Amino acid sequence: MGGNANNVLRNIIRETVQDGGLAEFNHDLGHTYIECCCCTENWPEGVAMTLFCGHTYCSSCLGTMFRNFAKALDSPPKCCKSYILPKNNESPDHITATVASLLGKDLEAEYWLKLEEWESANETYGSNTLCAKYIPAACINEKIATCPSCSRETCNICKKCRHVSACPDDSDLKEIEVLAREKEWKKCVK
Repeated sequence: MGGNANNVLRNIIRETVQDGGLAEFNHDLGHTYIECCCCTENWPEGVAMTLFCGHTYCSSCLGTMFRNFAKALDSPPKCCKSYILPKNNESPDHITATVASLLGKDLEAEYWLKLEEWESANETYGSNTLCAKYIPAACINEKIATCPSCSRETCNICKKCRHVSACPDDSDLKEIEVLAREKEWKKCVK
């Protein structure tokens, strides 16, 4: 549900709930209302979602948590010390589908990319200082990382612009050079 529709629904519910009108509103529309554990407001079941741990969040609070994470303002959204949407879609399908529909395709894609970056032990960012975005593992081919935003190639070893020859920081190359000196191998001049 979009932000404007969410606000309209929230205002309608607030106006109706004033002075004990919630029971009447529930009965008239046949909705079941549940309380968001974050904002503590009551929401229709379709606007609030109960997670695998039993806690309930409204679409507005969930959306805010996911947007803050996708924009690098917060850690991945968690409840009861578990990711709301864990990597590899380990959550029940109905939660993944509900959160995905709540976020929209763009924000959902940003979430998965940000979660990969958050969990990566060796992040690679584009060497183009005007872009410098995170390069996902799917865009790294051996030792070269290609930025999906600007297409600039970055060395995945030293994290600088792609080299014309081998990376001077390549540990495999350094081991071969040490072995070559020990064995007194000569470099080919061609």
